[in-house]
Amino acid sequence: MARQFTKILICTTHENDAKKYHSYLKKNRSLRTEIIIETTPQNLLRSLEGRDVDLLILDQDIYGLEPADIAGTLFKKDNRIPCLIISDESVTPFIKELIQQDIIFSIVAESWLDEDIFNWFVLRLINAHKKKIEHENLHQTDRSLLNNIPGMAFRRRNDKWGTLTYVSDGCKDLTGYTASELLNSQTISYFSLIHPDDRKMVRDAVAYRLSRNSNYQISYRILSAHDGLRWVRESGSSARASDWKDPQIEGLIVDISDQMKLMEEHQKDKDELQKIYDYVFAAIGIIEKRTFVEVNDYFCKMFGYDRSEIIGQSTRLLYQNEEDFNRFGLENNLELDKKGFGTFSTRIRKKMEVSWM
Repeated sequence: MARQFTKILICTTHENDAKKYHSYLKKNRSLRTEIIIETTPQNLLRSLEGRDVDLLILDQDIYGLEPADIAGTLFKKDNRIPCLIISDESVTPFIKELIQQDIIFSIVAESWLDEDIFNWFVLRLINAHKKKIEHENLHQTDRSLLNNIPGMAFRRRNDKWGTLTYVSDGCKDLTGYTASELLNSQTISYFSLIHPDDRKMVRDAVAYRLSRNSNYQISYRILSAHDGLRWVRESGSSARASDWKDPQIEGLIVDISDQMKLMEEHQKDKDELQKIYDYVFAAIGIIEKRTFVEVNDYFCKMFGYDRSEIIGQSTRLLYQNEEDFNRFGLENNLELDKKGFGTFSTRIRKKMEVSWM
């Protein structure tokens, strides 16, 4: 695939300098360049308006213009052009504008500029700019992915406030607060949203897992600005980066209120069923795949076992031998397949004896 042209704009009032820079670039075999030369500083801003360039080369002659005007026109947010400044003079005001606009730039003195130095700076700036664009695009892609994940992706400091340094857009649906309100605890800290009765448990559980370099998962309650109490599940791990002063915590928080409600309803039904079991004067057991999943107190009394000795055990526990266990299973299945219900007689082994039932 043919290499694309690198568009370079040279801005200088000296024609000889323009020719010199042009010759340097043409000898650079690492680049295929399209070179534009502007030698009238008064028309510089206007001439750049419609041009899409990859690198701007400026010399000290253009500093009669206001730095803020140059930076504001050349370095728009959607097209921050890297800049090579060639000057033996102080360009501090202009540099301040470049830094404020987040521009990649280098300064080289005219007095010691030669072809090798010039091209080294050109390649350095172009490559740095490409890497920056790639990083920004990747960051934008990552953010888009995180914003599409149900729940709230986050990064926070490991402090007593749970100070968020990054949060996805899902925070609004989960907590009722926007990212700008939660970031750096601008309006409210995340830990202040955790139910007061759960805060210590959350801190202690997370600290314990992180101290062992382990990931963690914990469920707790938060107070949402939308509708009050919500159950959430937080999964996270320790994260480090070279530009962070201290390790932070990254993870995902999802709403599990519906699941918790179902679990509570299931437990309530189970408790009600257990009450019925316990007040019936008959041995009742629930069996799935010939394994006990529940029995009542009367069942335990009849067979002489504690519930802990029965739950989760095979029904083989109650048969005198393997032959009875297998035969009853076969007869039972045939009867149930045929009628949907059945009555059976077999020898059942109590804890210390065998009886017919």
